[in-house]
Amino acid sequence: MTSSVLTIIIAVVILLLLVATIILRKNRKTPTNYKSFFIIGIIWIPLGIATQNYAFFVLGALFILYGLLNKSKWKDYPKWKELPPELKRIKIITLIVLSVILLAGIVFYFLY
Repeated sequence: MTSSVLTIIIAVVILLLLVATIILRKNRKTPTNYKSFFIIGIIWIPLGIATQNYAFFVLGALFILYGLLNKSKWKDYPKWKELPPELKRIKIITLIVLSVILLAGIVFYFLY
């Protein structure tokens, strides 16, 4: 397989996942998780410093600020054992799909 065919296949799979996500979330309005913004900021600041990519550093600082400004809206989300079986299944499938994509990316990085 040539790299252009592989690129097209990956793009189509990503596009299909995006369309499926949009269709499944169309009727559901989920609240903003401000705690996630804070956590992303905590991760991005050292990443920006380590890679000398100061855009990550600045965005990380902004995410932390945004999360802290809305700290009163942080919610305690249910633990794994408190989740309904359907939501557990969705989270497991999502984790598996993302792990496969990550593994494929690592393999293709070292092979090509």
